[in-house]
Amino acid sequence: MKVALLMGGRSAEREISLRTGRGIAQALRNLGHEVTALDAANGRLLPAGEEEKGALPAEVVEKLPASSTSAVANASAIDEAEVVFLALHGGAGEDGTIQALLELAGKPYTGSGVLASALAMDKVASKRL
Repeated sequence: MKVALLMGGRSAEREISLRTGRGIAQALRNLGHEVTALDAANGRLLPAGEEEKGALPAEVVEKLPASSTSAVANASAIDEAEVVFLALHGGAGEDGTIQALLELAGKPYTGSGVLASALAMDKVASKRL
């Protein structure tokens, strides 16, 4: 299966997401899947087996405009993938933003949908529901 793996991103948890993503990429490859890893901060392709090393440093990502995240929806790896695996932590990775971009692009993805993700980030709303 062709899998696009989104990792990194713009949150304070970027480094752990890159580490998580590297492990997921290796596990999926070991299972025989074709994995293309991308940095969710800007849609940049990350080298197979060296995903963490190929990602931009956090201090560079912090200076990117917030709109750079939308490049993910137009990345050819996303377009070619059968499914998008989310290895994102915090912020835009868990608040429904990336999920909404993927839904607009018509791509299936792992994890919760837009509404569930957004509600989970609002702890008061989550507890009420």
